Amino acid sequence: MNIVGTATNLNAVRNLSALGPFYAVAKGLVAQGAENTPWDIAANPAPLDDTGRRQISDRLKLSVLVPVLEELAEGVADIEAIDRGAALAFRFGRTPGMLLADADLQSLEAALADFTAQRGHPQPALPSMRSPAAMCRPTEWPKEKGSSSQRRP
Repeated sequence: MNIVGTATNLNAVRNLSALGPFYAVAKGLVAQGAENTPWDIAANPAPLDDTGRRQISDRLKLSVLVPVLEELAEGVADIEAIDRGAALAFRFGRTPGMLLADADLQSLEAALADFTAQRGHPQPALPSMRSPAAMCRPTEWPKEKGSSSQRRP
């Protein structure tokens, strides 16, 4: 983020914020972007405990999964297409479908409810985890209607 500058980052997230409260700009980024202050990446933060690690992990997973769950609910794409795009275009080592398939659903549902409530964002539904598409693995692509391949290209 320091390469393009925090003012540029602020402009980018302000454009995203038009999509709703889920994409609201963090107050710290507004202050930092207004002054174009670089991120301090040299400081040594205090070690995290398990709770802190879990909170960071949940937040990062949910920032990926909320838009994915919305796309699934709206019929924008199926999990196969989302996973293929995540793996090929974004180079995700673990695709959203893999994250969903491996998730503890009760913990994920609770974290999702808390995450969306804090942001005033509607909570998207979790797909049925019994569906073959939700259970795909890195080299296994479920064969569905309209699918031309079972293997990752």
